[in-house]
Amino acid sequence: RVFDPAETIPARTKLRIFDEPARFPEADSLTILHACPFFVVVDKPAGLPSQPRDDNYKESVPGAACDALGLPPRSLTCANRLDACTSGCVVLARHAEAQRMFGGWLSDPHARALVSKTYRALVRIRPQEEDLVTALIDGRFDTSLEHL
Repeated sequence: RVFDPAETIPARTKLRIFDEPARFPEADSLTILHACPFFVVVDKPAGLPSQPRDDNYKESVPGAACDALGLPPRSLTCANRLDACTSGCVVLARHAEAQRMFGGWLSDPHARALVSKTYRALVRIRPQEEDLVTALIDGRFDTSLEHL
């Protein structure tokens, strides 16, 4: 990848050029919530992809966060992700050790006091309470009840 327009590309290098890259203007709305030597936490707006695309690194969560903090491209990687249509907090790791650390916290039942995930949804029509009760089994959504 070439990010610096002044960078010289060696002769006979194969290039992929995207004349119409996917655009995500929502990148300008990304907010830095926290930064420390291990992590950066951002508030991702809906419409912005968590992961960079081949045709557009800059307008992704890590690309926009690097720009906002004045870091070189590819300095941050997603420790968690949200779908592009979803807004919320995304944790970016500053290095591989931080990435492993955060992944461990998410998978370790004893670390749940340190890290937990909460999902909230806005709905147009309130589901019937009895439908919600039958859809929740041991704290997990029963995907066989897709009619809800």
